[in-house]
Amino acid sequence: MRGTGHVVARRAVIRWALRLFRGEWPQQVLVIGLLSLAVAIAVGGTAAAYNMAPRRDAEFGRADHRLVFDVSASEPGAVDAYLAEAEAWFGTIEVIGQGRLPVPGSTESLELRAQDPDGPLGAPMLRLREGHYPTRPGEVAVTDEVAHTFHLAVGDALTLAGAEPTVVGTVENPRDLGDDFALLP
Repeated sequence: MRGTGHVVARRAVIRWALRLFRGEWPQQVLVIGLLSLAVAIAVGGTAAAYNMAPRRDAEFGRADHRLVFDVSASEPGAVDAYLAEAEAWFGTIEVIGQGRLPVPGSTESLELRAQDPDGPLGAPMLRLREGHYPTRPGEVAVTDEVAHTFHLAVGDALTLAGAEPTVVGTVENPRDLGDDFALLP
């Protein structure tokens, strides 16, 4: 007898659920639709924010044009002639040296950047967070990620292709916080 009571109760609950569904299905469809819309907006907004391109001045500073010269492939003195022509054509120019070194034990490379922190065009690309900017040979400032990768703090030595400059500061590109580099004088 006990088994039949469960069947009767189960059947009663199923009938009750079907009556509720028949009476309230428009509200249930609305709730499911609104939940789906909210999830789609949240996922879409997160994806858009994550993939947003950095501001233009994160890479160029205040400059309108960027000229890239491969110093290793050019003749001696050719870059100076190009720079003189660029200055005659554009007016104010700023030279920012860039290079890459492999990170030992990794597939990554480290960007080396030689830039004037008070330069007329590139100043928005640098912000000092700790210490001071490198001012003479044998000094370097690094971003947080470079400091983390190489386990560095201000006052430590960074081994770079046989040289060991002292870390004198922590810097960042305020327009692109994912820009990781070592700043040389």
